[in-house]
Amino acid sequence: MGRGRAIGGGDCLKMTTMSDTNLKYREAALAASQHPQPDWLKLFRSRAWNEFEKLGFPTTQHEEWKYCNVRPISEGEFQSPLVFSQQTNGYIENLGDDDAYLLAFVNGIYDITASKISDAPVGLTIDSLASVLKNIPDLVKPHLANYANFEGEAFVALNTATFVDGAVVRVADNVVVEKPIFLVNYTTSGTAAPVRNLVIMERNSQATVIEIFLSENETSFSNIVTEIVVSESAVLNHTKVQLEGGNANHISTQVIEQSKSSVFDSQNICLGASLARTTIYARLGAEHIECTIDGLYCLNNNQLVDNHTTIDHAFPNCNSFELYKGVMDEKSTGVFNGKIFVRQDAQKTDSKQTNQNLLLSDDATINTKPQLEIYADDVRCTHGATVGRLDPNALFYLQARGIGAEEARSILVHAFANEVIQRVKPVGLRTELEKRLYQKLG
Repeated sequence: MGRGRAIGGGDCLKMTTMSDTNLKYREAALAASQHPQPDWLKLFRSRAWNEFEKLGFPTTQHEEWKYCNVRPISEGEFQSPLVFSQQTNGYIENLGDDDAYLLAFVNGIYDITASKISDAPVGLTIDSLASVLKNIPDLVKPHLANYANFEGEAFVALNTATFVDGAVVRVADNVVVEKPIFLVNYTTSGTAAPVRNLVIMERNSQATVIEIFLSENETSFSNIVTEIVVSESAVLNHTKVQLEGGNANHISTQVIEQSKSSVFDSQNICLGASLARTTIYARLGAEHIECTIDGLYCLNNNQLVDNHTTIDHAFPNCNSFELYKGVMDEKSTGVFNGKIFVRQDAQKTDSKQTNQNLLLSDDATINTKPQLEIYADDVRCTHGATVGRLDPNALFYLQARGIGAEEARSILVHAFANEVIQRVKPVGLRTELEKRLYQKLG
């Protein structure tokens, strides 16, 4: 069994500027600004485009991107979808739960024929962002583009300047949504699809929201920004599942703003794409908050998956828990960079961060860098990372009982990865993910 390579961090900070702005992105930004929307959003778009032109795409000389080469995106020839121009039949695969609300998007544009939201109860708003901006923009004004900061963030700036549509989910005060809410995004070949999502949990509300990303097998580029607001005493179970095709490029940014006594419980599952980067920033902005951010990345071939997470403890008496597990096979590369900030006033913080990795090949690589930055003195915080291979004694034990070598390996890897999958709330989706994990392992 191969040892692979495990690599730590380094120090360098540099961002190059664009020498030749991609005219198609400029055209997409101009087209997006022409859609019905309030003036305050147009101002955001203009500022975001100026920021993107100033920054350009990040390079590996930038510390936060040193292991993630986005050249396939910066040099790719992608078409920007300005309208929903075709129906892609059958793109909504088995999600494991037919009894759910569903918002569907193709290339970032709302697909009304595939969506199922007509039976949404009073107190639950599920709608296309483009529709909300046209008809009731005040619903999203306090939140949209207020949390995902595009200054210094090229892909957030590009998304803010070019998005046309996305999902809005708002759960009113004291409303408990029993059925899960699925946000399904499908990207076609050769397309650059910006998607903007906004989830608003009002006081004492509860819901489960699942974002699923699919694509064709040819080259594409998905650029997603999801802003999540969890108000006082609200509970949100959130799952992001990335199952895009083997040549897809996927850049995702999640920003979570939590208020007093709220609970945010999330799982980020990454099985697809050639290049995938997920950035998560959670701000614990009051006391007695619980925040759980778990992740699983299972890679083969030449896949690159980059996970960057930040949990910001800004107030006392809050708990955060983070478990990320990675499985790297063949020539794949995994990246985990997790940061826990505990500010000076955040006494009585309880935070635990763990990154565990399996390398199944001599050519597989993991770059892991768990970090703690603590300015308070009455806290309980731990962090750590492990890198290893499958236990040969466990493999021998299974094979001695008549199980083939490949099946034995698959069983052990599934057992390692299943801890995160078992935390996915909808049972049907959990079963479907277990099946896809087995398929991924061959």
